Amino acid sequence: MKTITSNTGITAEWVALDRTSCEALIEALPKEQRSVKAKNMLKLKSDIESNRWRPGADTIVIDNKGQLLDGQHRIKAFLMTGYFPQVLMIRNVPTNMYKVIDTGASRSWADHFKAHGVPNYNLCAAITAKLILLENQHVYGGGYCSSQDLLDLYDQRKQSINYWRKVYNPIQQRIKLPQSIKAAVSCYAEQYYSRHTIELFWNATMRCIGEPKSVPVMLYEALLSNASKKKSKERYSQNEIMHLVLKAMHKQVSGQKKVGMLKVHGTFPYLCH
Repeated sequence: MKTITSNTGITAEWVALDRTSCEALIEALPKEQRSVKAKNMLKLKSDIESNRWRPGADTIVIDNKGQLLDGQHRIKAFLMTGYFPQVLMIRNVPTNMYKVIDTGASRSWADHFKAHGVPNYNLCAAITAKLILLENQHVYGGGYCSSQDLLDLYDQRKQSINYWRKVYNPIQQRIKLPQSIKAAVSCYAEQYYSRHTIELFWNATMRCIGEPKSVPVMLYEALLSNASKKKSKERYSQNEIMHLVLKAMHKQVSGQKKVGMLKVHGTFPYLCH
């Protein structure tokens, strides 16, 4: 491959990696290099093994002392998976470049959705992130998903996600029910209940319609009580609110007329046929 040299002596060329060259690059890490982020490693490894990772314009950066300044996560992922692509290698950069490499914030899921032209990307990303937790039964821990996993799920459930993101009731603000939770739970429930059934459930809950101790009334009161707590650490987390809502929805659809106080306890109420 032809090497291109800048007027400051920095060179660039495409290099075909192999195990030996990757091991040599890891040996060349400077002492002040940042520590490995497990989440980044897991994402790269998962993407490579599932054939989702594609070589792009990301560079492997070597300083004028032969030290690896940028690319350690990718190089280590290549070694872990035995996958050795062709990469753009930048050499002879000033040693102090490490101070400004990767100091910015990582791309958020919303950033990835925006890059792929998804409308209302912030809300759609938030809904899809909650939906994938529900579908994979990982609400209370376990599992991992990449931005590509979310984009794939969004493509599969696009119609449902975009329908429910638009169904908003002003009362949600009073009871602090985020639209991403309401939409994600509704999208998930559509695999088990009809859309009309889910709409009836939300209509009764938002209007607090029903006899005392009825499921919609008890859910509304539980959410209102939670929203009134002054300290945020005393309120339910978003995952706990999904727990509460799905528990109530299951009871309502199952025909349960009255319930005691709705609480978050026991295993997560994943729906099933």
